Amino acid sequence: MAKSTGADSDKLIELATAIPIRQLAARVDLPTTLREAAAAYVNRRGRAATVAEALADAEHPCLTTSLLVVEASLGLPDGWIPLANRLTTAGGLTPDDAGRLGAVRLAPPVAGERSAYRGAGPLGVAVRAAFSRESSIVSVQVALGGAASYPLQARQVEATLHGRRASAELITVAAETAVEEARPAGVGSLTVEEDLALLRSVALEALQAALL
Repeated sequence: MAKSTGADSDKLIELATAIPIRQLAARVDLPTTLREAAAAYVNRRGRAATVAEALADAEHPCLTTSLLVVEASLGLPDGWIPLANRLTTAGGLTPDDAGRLGAVRLAPPVAGERSAYRGAGPLGVAVRAAFSRESSIVSVQVALGGAASYPLQARQVEATLHGRRASAELITVAAETAVEEARPAGVGSLTVEEDLALLRSVALEALQAALL
């Protein structure tokens, strides 16, 4: 199993990849985005699955998208490796990593943190944010699932939101930014207008749930 990376590791949550994903939806110690993504995966697949199986499911990247925004790490024999560093362009882990993966690790939610996951069809949006005492967004992570062959961190959306106070107008701008980022001219591969419209709707819901 992977080696500890320091004293703070005692504060982190480790999820064995053999546990059923439906258990994540009921764990109040997990970030909301992860619980909602787990519930969405169970509802979409309609069958029991483990965390490992959900991570390997490129057609339904609910869990992977959510784990990106909570900056999860993978427990591999050579150490704890950030998930973002090991995703392949096929949408999941390499067969070698998948076979060696023993656990996923993430930080618990902190006071004042808010997060959400919303999905429809093949698309999903995960959001996590923290706020200052003045209600400005001091940190934010946004990931898009289904906008390309693998989940993407929406850096332009994050830049749009960072340092601002959340409002309906700002969220509308951020959702439009997500649509543009999902196009081939951005970092995604969506070209069908119906898919882009669906992403806009999902992004609005996720951003509103996490930020307002």
